[in-house]
Amino acid sequence: MRNSPAMLAMVMLIVGCAGPARPPGTQAVRPTSQPDEKAICRIAVVTTWGDLLAQPLVEVQPDPKLVQNQQPALVRVLLGIEAGACPRYGGVLVYALTEGYVPPDRIERKPSEVGEQPLGPLRMAIIRADEAPAHAQAVDMMMRDSESPGRDARLFVAPIMGARPGRLRVTIYDSANRAIAACEVTVTEQAVHPWAVFRPVARPADGPEQPRPGDPDDLTVDHVKPRGDGAAVPDWTQFGDWPLFTDVRARDGGVELRSDPELSAAQVSMNNSLPRFMPAEVDPGLKLSVRGADLEIVSREPIITARADWHFLVRWWVNGRPFVPGHLEASGDQNGVLIVGRHLRLPGAIDPAAIGARPGDRVGVQIMYCEHGWTFVTEHMEILKARHPAGLTPLPRLSNRAEFTVE
Repeated sequence: MRNSPAMLAMVMLIVGCAGPARPPGTQAVRPTSQPDEKAICRIAVVTTWGDLLAQPLVEVQPDPKLVQNQQPALVRVLLGIEAGACPRYGGVLVYALTEGYVPPDRIERKPSEVGEQPLGPLRMAIIRADEAPAHAQAVDMMMRDSESPGRDARLFVAPIMGARPGRLRVTIYDSANRAIAACEVTVTEQAVHPWAVFRPVARPADGPEQPRPGDPDDLTVDHVKPRGDGAAVPDWTQFGDWPLFTDVRARDGGVELRSDPELSAAQVSMNNSLPRFMPAEVDPGLKLSVRGADLEIVSREPIITARADWHFLVRWWVNGRPFVPGHLEASGDQNGVLIVGRHLRLPGAIDPAAIGARPGDRVGVQIMYCEHGWTFVTEHMEILKARHPAGLTPLPRLSNRAEFTVE
C-alpha cells in the first residue's frame, strides 16, 4: 500500500514525522516534549481513503522497556481528521491508519487526568484553546494476550464531540508523552438537530406481548419510551483501542478492508468517504414505520435487537420544527443479553407529551442504529464499552424519516 502505516503490539515511542518518500537511512525529525509548532506534524483534514493514504508518515519505534522479540522493528502511522469544524451536538473523527501495530485482546487502562483517549499506539488529548495546557499524564497500560504480530494495516479512530461552542486544541502524544501531531477544531454556535435517547420501561404486567398474525420469526419486542432530555451521539471510543477496520490495503486502484478478521474483505474506491462521526445519508436497508403508538424497524442486515435504549437514538420534529432534548449526562446501566435479528417492534415508543406534541400536531421521527451504543454529548469521554459481535456492521446507520399526526 502506498504510504501505508505500520504498528506493533506494545505501547510505542514515536520517532518522527516524515514525508511519503524519505530516503532510507536518513534521520527522521525528532519531536519535542511540548507542542512546538515547528517540531510536530499538523493533522490535515481528510475526507476520502485516498486523502488519508496521501498523508505524511509518522514513524514509530517500540518502547525498549516493553518490546518483545517477535514484534516488528518499525511502525508507521498516517494521521488525519474528518473536518476542522463541527456544529454543537455534532463531532468529528481523528483517524490513525497503522501498519505493523498489533492490538492486544485485553487492555486495562487507568483513566487520564486530562481527558485523553487512545488512538492505536498513540494518545489524543483535547483541551479548550482558551485554557492553559495541562501537563501530559502517562496512561498506565497493561497489554495481555496479544495476537500474532503482523504487518496488516488497521484503522483506528477517536472522537471529538461538540459539547459547547469554542476552539479545541487537539494534540497527539506518544508513549513517552512527547507531542508528535496537533490541530485545532472549532465547535460552531450553530447546532445540529440533536439525537435523543430512549428510556427502558418494564414489560406489561400481563406478560410478554403475543405474536401478531404475520409477525416474522425473528421479531424482537422491546419496551422503551422517548425522553425529553439527553442529547447523544454514537459511541466511537472503543475504536481507539481496537481497530474499526483491519487488513486495510491498496489494491487494483481501490482500498480493500474488513470490519472483522473473520469476514470477507470489501473493496471500496479511493474516492469513497472515510467513516464519519455521523452518517451522512439514509440507509435504504434500515426501514422505520409507525403503527399506532408503536415504532417498527426492519433491517436488511442483522442488527442487535435487544436493549433498544442502548442501540438506538431517535430525533423528532413537531410541525416541521426540530425537537431539542434537555441536557443530561448520566443514565441507567447498559447491560443486557445479545439478541440479533432483522425485525424490532417498540410498543408504545411514541409518547407525544414527552416531546411537547399536542393533538393535531404533525410529528416526524427518525432513528439511528448504533451497534456499539451511544454516549451523551459532553466534554468528558467515557473510555471503552464492549467489542462488537463478529459479523455485524461497525458503523452507525440512519433510517428513513416517518411521519404521523397526533390524535
